Amino acid sequence: MLVDAGGCAARDCCCALAAAQVALVPVAPGDADPVRNYGLIARLNAARMANPGLRVLFVALGDGAPQALRTVQAYAREVMSGHVAATVLDAAALRDDGSLAALGDEVFGQRH
Repeated sequence: MLVDAGGCAARDCCCALAAAQVALVPVAPGDADPVRNYGLIARLNAARMANPGLRVLFVALGDGAPQALRTVQAYAREVMSGHVAATVLDAAALRDDGSLAALGDEVFGQRH
């Protein structure tokens, strides 16, 4: 199930997150602003309290530059047990089945 956690109605989103096993949160470094995205962070933290088994995995969008990854990592720390995927997606990666397969393996426990 894919939920637009940033744009959906809070009630609908919270219900979906409370039932989910994994929440994938794609984030560009320029959008990794806890103040501007307070609602999303609050929904993810509430979901973790209601569903302690929920795995919150942030997926960095971009070129994987070290500073950009540090920005996404700092943002992910705003969410209880939030982690950043090792797989970074950029526009080319979205067309590359190998990168998406790597993310799938990471999400579904093939690598950590």
